[in-house]
Amino acid sequence: MQQERQGAVTGRDGQSPPGVTEFRQSLRGVPAAQRLETVSETLWRSWHRIDFAPRPGEPLRSEVVLLGLPGSHLQHGEMSAAQLVRPASDDPELATLICYASGTLQVESGREAFAVSGGDGLLFPGWRPHRFTVPSSPYFCVAVPRVTLEPLLASPGDVRLQPLRDRASLHVLRRYLAWLVSEPAALSSPALAQAAARHVHDLIALAVGASREARHEALRRTAGEVRLAQAKAYVDAQLPRARVPVAEVAAHLGVTTRYVQLLFERSGTSYSRHVLEQRLRYAHRLLSRPSPAADITRVALDAGFGDLSYFNRRFRQRYGETPSQLRARVLERD
Repeated sequence: MQQERQGAVTGRDGQSPPGVTEFRQSLRGVPAAQRLETVSETLWRSWHRIDFAPRPGEPLRSEVVLLGLPGSHLQHGEMSAAQLVRPASDDPELATLICYASGTLQVESGREAFAVSGGDGLLFPGWRPHRFTVPSSPYFCVAVPRVTLEPLLASPGDVRLQPLRDRASLHVLRRYLAWLVSEPAALSSPALAQAAARHVHDLIALAVGASREARHEALRRTAGEVRLAQAKAYVDAQLPRARVPVAEVAAHLGVTTRYVQLLFERSGTSYSRHVLEQRLRYAHRLLSRPSPAADITRVALDAGFGDLSYFNRRFRQRYGETPSQLRARVLERD
C-alpha cells in the first residue's frame, strides 16, 4: 500500500526491493497555503538539508521523484524557479551532478561562480557550501560517493565544482533516469537495482570525463541497457497507436532492426511481447477507472487491439480475469 503524505506519495507499486527507496512529491491537491511548507520542509530541508526560497511572484510548482539506489541518490522532476542554499554537507564525500533542461542555473561557492546553460550540467563536491539560483525547468540531480566516481575518471581531481558540457552524455543520462523513475519493472529486484546503480555511475563518469579503461567498460556494459531504455521510452510514448513497427524504433535510435530485437531478447523478452505488455497495461488502467462509461470494445480499440476476442484472451492470460470481470469488480467496489 502506498503511503500518502502531505503533497507526497512514497513507494513503488506499494513495495521496493532491498536497497531501493522512493519518494514522490506532487503539489496537486495541496492547499495553496500549505504548498511552501510542503516543498521547503518535506522535500528540501528533510531530504537535502537545503534552504528553499521560491522566486517571488511566481506560482509554486513541484513534481519530483527521489530514488535511493545502492551507492546513488537520484532526483528527477520539474520545479518552479527558486533559490537554494546548501551548507557544507554532513557527508562531504559525496559528489553531485545537476542538470536543467532549459534556462540558466547559477551557482556561487566561495569566490567561484558559474552560469550553466540548459542542457549542460554542473558537478559540485559536498565539502563546500553552495548557493544556487535555479530556473523553472525539468531537471535531474544525482549524488554518488567520491570513492565510487574517482576511480572511473581520467583525472580524480575532476571531482570539483565545474560545469559539464558533454550534452550527448548528459542527454543519455537524463533519458535513462526518466525511464528508471517511470518504469516499475526497472527496479523490481535487488539485482536490477544494483545494475541500474552501475549504469548511473558509468554515465556520470562519461559526462565528467572517464578514463580510457572506464570508458571502454562503461560503453560495453551500459550502452545496451541505455539503448534498451531509450527504445522502451520511445515505444511507450507512441502507444496506444495501432502499430509501432520495430523498424521505426530502430530508425529513431539510429541502429538496425536486428539490434533492437536483440536488445529486448537479451533482457528476457521480445519486442512484440513488450509492446503487447504495454497495450495490456494501458487497457487495464482504463478499465480500472470507476467511470461506468468505459466500454470494453472502445478500450480495446484505444489500446491498439483490432480483434476483441484476441484482446479478451490475452487480457485474461495476463491478469487472471476477463475485461468484463474487471469492470464489474471495479463498478461494484465504487
